[in-house]
Amino acid sequence: MDLVMPVMDGFEATRHIRQVPELKDVVVIASSASVFEENRQNSLAAGCNAFLPKPIRTDSLFALLRQHAGVVWEYEGAPLPELQTPETTTELIPPPTGELQELYDSAKKGQIMGVREHIARLEQLETKYHPFTATLRHYAKGFNLRKLCEFLRPYLEEKS
Repeated sequence: MDLVMPVMDGFEATRHIRQVPELKDVVVIASSASVFEENRQNSLAAGCNAFLPKPIRTDSLFALLRQHAGVVWEYEGAPLPELQTPETTTELIPPPTGELQELYDSAKKGQIMGVREHIARLEQLETKYHPFTATLRHYAKGFNLRKLCEFLRPYLEEKS
C-alpha cells in the first residue's frame, strides 16, 4: 500500500480495507519514500502488517511476503516438464522477427502480463504459429521468463 496517493492516502485506504469483513485478514504492506518512524507507526496503527521503505528492495519485499503471507519462494525449482509438440508438426514455425523481438524485450523486462498479451496476439496471426506459441505459453504459465528468452534467442539470432 503506497502511503501517498491522490484522493485517499494509504492510511485511510488501509482503514477502509480493515472494515470489510472479507478483507480483514488480507496482508497489507505499507510503502513510502518517507522513512520517518512516525510513518511506520501510523501505518501499523492504521492496520498495515508491515512497513517497507522505498526504493523497494526485492529481498526485503520477498521476506515480508514470506513472513506475513506464508509465500514460499522457489528460486531454483524443479525443471519444467519437457514440451511435446503435436505429432502432426515436425518443425516449429516462428512468427516474424519483429514480433519475436517485442516479446523478447517484454520478457527481459519481466513484464509477465505484456508477455502473455503478446503471446495471445501471436496466436491470432496464423495457425501455423500455434505449436511455437504453445511453447511460449508453457514458459509464461510457469513464470519462467528466463527460459522463454533462452528459447527465443536462437530465432532472433538466426534472422539477424
